[in-house]
Amino acid sequence: MSKLIDGLVDRSLVSRGTYGGDRRKISLCLTPQGKDELNAAYVCTQKFLMDKLSCLSEQDLKTTFRAMQILHGLFALDQEEPPSSQAEK
Repeated sequence: MSKLIDGLVDRSLVSRGTYGGDRRKISLCLTPQGKDELNAAYVCTQKFLMDKLSCLSEQDLKTTFRAMQILHGLFALDQEEPPSSQAEK
């Protein structure tokens, strides 16, 4: 993981600092250049998905949208339990 972070820092996409004065913890922040690249990647991804989905029928689009809603719920950041715990219920 640190090699990945080092690469992002070397490319000026992320800045690294200490977290709350504890040298064992680090704080990572997107730089303005990092935010620009993230936004550009987001726009590119949206365009790619729009192009791919444009050939689907209305019903297939509805099905795809519903599947994406389900997946969003599974991968939401505020999820209390890992998916493996939920599957066991």
